[in-house]
Amino acid sequence: MLWYKRYVDDTFVIIHKNAKVTNIQKILNNFHKDIQFTSVQEQNNELPFLDVLVRRQNKALEAFVYRKPTYTGLMSKWSSFVPKTYKISAVSSMIYRAIRISSSFTIMHQEFDFIRDITKRNGYPSNFIECQIRCTLNRFINKRNEQTKNKDKIQNIADKEQNGIKDSPVDRIIINVPYVGKITQQLSKDLKKLANKVKPTTQVITVPRPPSAVRQMFKNKDEIPKNVQSNIIYQVNCSSCSASYIGKTTRQACRRLKEHGAPTEISVEHANENLRRSARIAAMYANNNARISYYESDSSEDDLPSTTYTSAIKRHMISTQHKIDWYKWSILDKDKHPYRLLVKESLAINEKLPTLNLTTRSVPLVVYPEGRVIRRTNQKTTQ
Repeated sequence: MLWYKRYVDDTFVIIHKNAKVTNIQKILNNFHKDIQFTSVQEQNNELPFLDVLVRRQNKALEAFVYRKPTYTGLMSKWSSFVPKTYKISAVSSMIYRAIRISSSFTIMHQEFDFIRDITKRNGYPSNFIECQIRCTLNRFINKRNEQTKNKDKIQNIADKEQNGIKDSPVDRIIINVPYVGKITQQLSKDLKKLANKVKPTTQVITVPRPPSAVRQMFKNKDEIPKNVQSNIIYQVNCSSCSASYIGKTTRQACRRLKEHGAPTEISVEHANENLRRSARIAAMYANNNARISYYESDSSEDDLPSTTYTSAIKRHMISTQHKIDWYKWSILDKDKHPYRLLVKESLAINEKLPTLNLTTRSVPLVVYPEGRVIRRTNQKTTQ
């Protein structure tokens, strides 16, 4: 092994031409069973490593900016209704990466031409791109020059601390401002001027927030039918009396309802006909070749082991000959965490006091010993 560099869990290694990669990999994998290495060798004198494409040419190594084959060149459009700082950051990050990674000025110039072409396709004006290239280059050069002056600044700070001189603290206030165009920029300037007049030691930082996307205002997915939802707290009512039952299930609701005694035709959700399905499944459904099972296993009802278990709802149906309203059962709450689901079930039982439940809680309510408390606000009326 001639050269070894590591970044987190990725390593770049140069080995002797006579060494075998498989032997080195076996040695590294033998240190610990949970630490297993994989290797990628160079192809056509090129090897990608993180964001860098290392190319071997004329007994020397050159560094280029690496992009995956799936890269499409899509970025925030110039016409997008977002703050201008977002667009500046998107372009300057590409330019800064080209400066840091490129191993020569020729490669950096080629990368700048690539950035000009990509941004032009996304509608960015050329003068804006040229301005960002100049500004980013100036910041990079000035940052290098400042690194040489840091030693003097550190010494000055140490001298002030020895002499008991302390700089006045600066308070920073971050304010989120809704982005509505140029008015937002003017509002940010006015806020900074006002803070400078009232309290000069306060630094106000305004963060423009773009409005919500259209996809957040409209539903772009089909609603999941009630009977196939899982991780829910449900309530089933008796249509002949005031009895009710509250339970929870981590499976699909139709499977749990069938265990309670619901008929098969009630458990099937007829709204599924409107959902998108492949042509193969649609043909199977039309020919009745696909059997629908309401149990966790794929076996039919005849293959299931016989059990004497009956739910509280089924016992109520048998003992009183009452009918359960299987059409109007409701979902009270949802939670993907099993323990939180038990807590919510206990709170619902404590609040609604269903008569068919044999237990008052599923888990000890340490945090809510008195159950769910509904606060009522007292409104005073004056005459």
